[in-house]
Amino acid sequence: MDALLDIAQRNDLKVVEDNCVSQGTRYRSRMCGALADTAGISFQDGKMTSAGEGGMFLTDNEVYYQRAATLGLYERLRDLPDATYRGVSGFCFGEKYRIVTLTAAIGCVQMRHWDEKLAVRQANDRKLGRTIAGIHGFSVHSVPDYVESPYDRGHIRFNPQELGGIDRESLLEALEAEGARVHSPARKASKIPHTDLPRALHLHPVFAGNDAGTGEILWEVLGPAAKRMTYEAGTLPVTEDAEVPYNIITLPSFIIPTDELITQYKQAFKKVAAQVEALVRR
Repeated sequence: MDALLDIAQRNDLKVVEDNCVSQGTRYRSRMCGALADTAGISFQDGKMTSAGEGGMFLTDNEVYYQRAATLGLYERLRDLPDATYRGVSGFCFGEKYRIVTLTAAIGCVQMRHWDEKLAVRQANDRKLGRTIAGIHGFSVHSVPDYVESPYDRGHIRFNPQELGGIDRESLLEALEAEGARVHSPARKASKIPHTDLPRALHLHPVFAGNDAGTGEILWEVLGPAAKRMTYEAGTLPVTEDAEVPYNIITLPSFIIPTDELITQYKQAFKKVAAQVEALVRR
């Protein structure tokens, strides 16, 4: 991140930060969402701070704020400090990015409890990871000391050699049979309903194209001034390998105090670890 921001600064480039799924993460003591020139936070129902839909635009730059406001507000711009943007009041540029009023109200209430929810989620995340890592055959990945996140223990590693040579799918099925909600990144990507979309973003039909001509849509939207990029299989071989990393299991996240549930997960993992030899022979 430091290198990216340094490159941007030296070349007078502006950085837009996507903070939709990393709320509460700190990088070198700075909160994600406050690292770049502008940022966005999602309030979609799958995010930590949920209002059902919508999101929030973040910036400490007055000009960027006013320019963004013109794409969401029509008649409420008359109080902007810059006469240039104040004069846009009452006009429409063909966009309407303003969040729904009811959703915004829910989001504001959610944000009042943001620190509290972050603390609870991080405590649950780390306790669950630490608890499972204490079971033979499982471990947590290392986290740099300059990163602090409520999601940094959301994945656990398993060691097939220490677990009787069990394969990942059999391990997941056994854990699920014990009531644990677990999955692997590769399995999750392969089970998106009604689609065969690849896990690697650069192979999405928008970039790689398909027989229906989907690869033309993005460039029609961006216009002729955009520099066209195309990708094909093999461009990023490690990213494209659905089995990398093979030995990762994704754990659920809990946003309310839940010691009892964490204990149940511990029991499920311990039971499976104790029975791996029977599972492998089966």
